[in-house]
Amino acid sequence: MIRFNKNIPKNIPVINSYRAIGILIVCFAHYTCNITGFFDSPLLPYLHNIGYAAVIIFFTISGFVIPWWLHNSSYKINDYGRFVARRMLRIEPPYLVALGLAIAYTYVRTISPHYNGVETFPSAKQILLHLGYLIPFVEGERWIRDSYWTLAIECQWYLLMGVMYPLFFNKNKIVRYLTYLIVLIPCYFINRHLFHYFPVLLMGSLLCSYVTDTIDKNEYIIITAIYFLFLIFNSELLIAISSLVIIPLLLLFASYNNSKLNVIGNMSYSIYLMHSLTGTALVNYFSHSVTNTYLKILIVISGVIFTLLTSYIFYKLLEKPAHKISLKVAINEYELKSKKA
Repeated sequence: MIRFNKNIPKNIPVINSYRAIGILIVCFAHYTCNITGFFDSPLLPYLHNIGYAAVIIFFTISGFVIPWWLHNSSYKINDYGRFVARRMLRIEPPYLVALGLAIAYTYVRTISPHYNGVETFPSAKQILLHLGYLIPFVEGERWIRDSYWTLAIECQWYLLMGVMYPLFFNKNKIVRYLTYLIVLIPCYFINRHLFHYFPVLLMGSLLCSYVTDTIDKNEYIIITAIYFLFLIFNSELLIAISSLVIIPLLLLFASYNNSKLNVIGNMSYSIYLMHSLTGTALVNYFSHSVTNTYLKILIVISGVIFTLLTSYIFYKLLEKPAHKISLKVAINEYELKSKKA
């Protein structure tokens, strides 16, 4: 099997390109499929599935990237507190600002002449539940912006991987195999929220285990096959296939570097936070008056461009500064020495 070049940098170049392509697919899918009555085509279910597949690929990448970073930082369980603090400094400030903008956007929607009565202004309880990504665990509550469900999965993944890493990447094969088995138990019996997508994330982690020489080729193939079959029988075929797509692409094109895609990939988190506010607002506004199919396509493209422009501003003002602040937190002595070197 193919392995990474040993000189591959800590920040794998191609991942930004995949993030860029993935977030653009998500934007196009949301702007064509999620605006009620805007498009009427038999192709919409296929476009929706492509967008959903892009989200699954994002999860697989996260499943790879987090342990890859922990491995390169010589992470130990004692570093958990600093690891969590660093991740929260990285993702929470932009999320909280985006949440405030979403609340304001929802209010404007409720006083708009085009208000359809579907969206209501969020309650204090609903807003507080967003702060801990707890919406899925409280019956009757819903996300202010539907796309936030993926942020909840990602955050829960960070918290769990920090605990699981010493077991999943353990040198003792018995410990690893027990971990592989135990993590599937809640996936089978609960199969909701994080646990519905847990095998997807773990398939990314298995790839990381393989390329870092934690496990050999046989172990990687066997466990990946088990997780793939588990997804087929316990989840959806689309999820199972999507979780495998990125693996050969990561292995084959790890060193690929595209400056234009890097710009979009670097701010993919900002795009994800903003796309349901900016581009959606633009497309939704024109959806009430435009009937020509070609003009609709032009509006969708304009929505994506508007999203990229507003997300770039959001990235410069909020995400990038938050990222710089988070980098000041060294998760252990090894990383602190690396920063000084």
